Amino acid sequence: MQAFADQIVRDSEMVCVELVAKDRHGKFQGVIFVGSINYDALKRVYDTRVGIIIPLTLVIYLTVTV
Repeated sequence: MQAFADQIVRDSEMVCVELVAKDRHGKFQGVIFVGSINYDALKRVYDTRVGIIIPLTLVIYLTVTV
């Protein structure tokens, strides 16, 4: 299995993904998904998650420390 933990994507760039499936013995393989996502869409998702995670982390911290 190949995976990237970190990848830098800049404005006007995109990430392309190809998902390949293989049988247990490695005899058969095929591409089951090909897709891409641009920087703006990635940034919107990231900003939304960060906007949710920071208040949640603060609530957990305050609950534990109080």
